[in-house]
Amino acid sequence: MTGERAEEGGLPLTMPLEEAMRTQRAIRRFKPDPVDDGLLLHLIELATKAPSGGGRRYAEFIIVRDPRVKRELARLNRLAWSTYGSVWRWFARNDEKTQREMKAVDYLVDHYEEVPAIIVACVRWNTYGPIVSGVRLPFPPFLASIYYGSIFPAVQNFLLAARAAGLGASLTVMPLWSAFLARRALGMPIWSAPVAVIPVGWPIGRYGPTTRPPVSELRPLRYLRAAIAAGAAVEDEEAGASVAALEAGKERSRSLRSRRSRGDRGCLDLGQRGISPPRSRRGRAGGRPAGADVRGERWRAPRQPAGPAQPRRPR
Repeated sequence: MTGERAEEGGLPLTMPLEEAMRTQRAIRRFKPDPVDDGLLLHLIELATKAPSGGGRRYAEFIIVRDPRVKRELARLNRLAWSTYGSVWRWFARNDEKTQREMKAVDYLVDHYEEVPAIIVACVRWNTYGPIVSGVRLPFPPFLASIYYGSIFPAVQNFLLAARAAGLGASLTVMPLWSAFLARRALGMPIWSAPVAVIPVGWPIGRYGPTTRPPVSELRPLRYLRAAIAAGAAVEDEEAGASVAALEAGKERSRSLRSRRSRGDRGCLDLGQRGISPPRSRRGRAGGRPAGADVRGERWRAPRQPAGPAQPRRPR
């Protein structure tokens, strides 16, 4: 069903995933033809199959067809784009490609309320015992990752499904510059928050392959490859050092066993080897004399007679 409309009789979608991913792009010009509710619901069902935090249902989607609500979202979109677009246009004044893309954005801004359907992606609260999740908190930072990571995979699923169905769609956030005004326009409850707005319709023009640099030219990937190669070399060096240390330990163990087999339970004649016995803390000999019998009671060095008592110094 590549490049054709997927009517209800054509469901499920049959476009290969790789083709959809390679040709999916932002479409901002739409025909006035209506989009069937059954098709939109099927796309939303596919979107909700995306992963989410804790495997819970955070993603919600609102289908906006009411002209009054679409006009209010269009007004909010124009207010945000009038400032942001002016700044961006000045920075890209010498970039022809960006200027062409901004003309497409201008077209969508001017015809926002004429889009056949607008899909609003939302995150709803979830409760697990006393814990309430699905609320965007500023700290710690990983909570923001959980919050947005529970909705944007579903948004990408929706965009890919729309591409497979032959629909045009684009991800926009400008109408949400004021969460309070967006909630009021949509009539949303407090336990659900809008995160993205997706205009959907049959496209004017065609899809095409997106222009992205090849992965081999990405600088972080080159650094990653160098780091992997360096890590492998370090691991090989560490493995070689470990093997050498193991062999040295085995050699010391064999030497110790051979010396014990020649002596009397490990007693060595230190005098014959020219080794003086160790000294104790008080200066007397603390080692075993040569030929000491260690098979019976434990040998102890004789106590030295104490010297004359030293007179105590007066304080």
